[in-house]
Amino acid sequence: MNSAGQALPIKHFVLLHGSCHGAWSWYKIVALLKSSGHKVTALDLAASGINPKQVGDLRSISEYFQPLTDFMESLPAGERAVLVGHSTGGLAISQAMENFPEKISVAVFVTASMPGPTLNISTLGQEVFRRQGSLLDSQYTYDDGPNNPPTAFSFGPLCLSLNVYQLSPPEDLALASMLARPVREFSEEDMSNELRLSKNYASVKRVFIICEEDKLAKKDLQLWMIEKNPPDVVEEIKGSDHMVYPTLSEARKALPIKQHFVLVQGACHGAWSWYKIVALLKSSGHNVTALDLAAAGINPKQVDDIRSISEYFQPLTDFMESLPADEKVVLVGHSMGGLAISQAMENFPEKISVAIFVTAQMPGPTHNISTLNQEFVRRQGPQTVFYDPLFLSQKMYQLSPTEDLELAVMLVRPVRFFSAEEELLELSEKYASVKRVFIISEKDKMATLDLQLSVIEENPPDVVEEVKGSDHMVMMSKPIELSIHLQAIADKFSSCSHTPHVLEYELLQEKGVKQQIN
Repeated sequence: MNSAGQALPIKHFVLLHGSCHGAWSWYKIVALLKSSGHKVTALDLAASGINPKQVGDLRSISEYFQPLTDFMESLPAGERAVLVGHSTGGLAISQAMENFPEKISVAVFVTASMPGPTLNISTLGQEVFRRQGSLLDSQYTYDDGPNNPPTAFSFGPLCLSLNVYQLSPPEDLALASMLARPVREFSEEDMSNELRLSKNYASVKRVFIICEEDKLAKKDLQLWMIEKNPPDVVEEIKGSDHMVYPTLSEARKALPIKQHFVLVQGACHGAWSWYKIVALLKSSGHNVTALDLAAAGINPKQVDDIRSISEYFQPLTDFMESLPADEKVVLVGHSMGGLAISQAMENFPEKISVAIFVTAQMPGPTHNISTLNQEFVRRQGPQTVFYDPLFLSQKMYQLSPTEDLELAVMLVRPVRFFSAEEELLELSEKYASVKRVFIISEKDKMATLDLQLSVIEENPPDVVEEVKGSDHMVMMSKPIELSIHLQAIADKFSSCSHTPHVLEYELLQEKGVKQQIN
């Protein structure tokens, strides 16, 4: 509503990410805009997010922008969108402004590269290089040899933490560390040829949003672009880093590493689904590894490439093989991820201190996968499954925050289902030698409570815990409660003694969390 109490018109926002990021980086903004009734499209540019192309496939910057070009071409002739570009996404929307000016009501540059008819890409690039913040541990790739220009760029973890996400919530940094992908470095000649901007570009209204505390595109660089290529409107967000998120009240101090948690996602999801848990566990000093299984998250394989369930689990197998002989980890599997950790328990029992099944499939020596899935396999057989937005909303994320549902809609990928005869689930005393804990999700509409209880009855674990009021995505709907359970379980089954999480629990209680640690 406006100040007069009248309904504001519905807009169609089209959101373009910056280098190494994807549509996922807009998940909070998508949720906020949709909650206000707007239509929102967040796009993955080529070789970004879960776009299937790989960085080495791209030969020109126009190929990188192709998903936006395809989208703009698909818009009905009478529809006009609000284009929003973040960081290098400003180059993508600039090309769209040149090619589709009649389909754009306004272009918004959020601490973004903003070329123009009087500010060419060559001059802009030189100034960015001269003024940009330190890239720290970021890396360039030289696929054409060390004597030729770099072919790709990747943000390093330290750069993300100190110069890109320094004022953002830790869970957003954790999400970025799992989802960031390399970006192609295009030649100045290619960029100059593809980004020739004229009166078409100039006919579109432009807004520039300054990020006050941006350490990557520093404020002096943003002001220089505004001076050289003045937009129609300039706004500023105080206290914002490059990712334009709220400032933390205080920096978190690193704590000694206590445990190593290895988190395995469920069907159609990826390492990204654990982003809240990764942040909570790391803030308590733990080492955390969240894995993408094959053809999941940003793993480059496609679902049709996978011919066996062992191939699907291969990233976990590779990781377990890479662990030092004397290191033990806490394996956590969600949903279908329970099958992956079961295979690891059989193959690497000596490297696992405890296996935790979070509303997960839990086969065993006396409860094989054929019994567990026989009705599904009998009726369906091997197939590809994909969760649509309605199913996600009603069966999996019904109690989770809206922004997490929006994140899932943008990031879920198809998963392959295989026959029950897979060799994986010939589980023996090796599997049985690993301590097991099952965490019940009380309000799960996908793996319903009666199904979870039947799994527990058929293959009793060592311990059963329950998270009240949680949907299937426990890590999204009840992240603090799940984190507390995981830490308490890890302590209980660790061969080393650790200080109880009393301080952390007291801090959570101050925030109104009512959860007992057993």
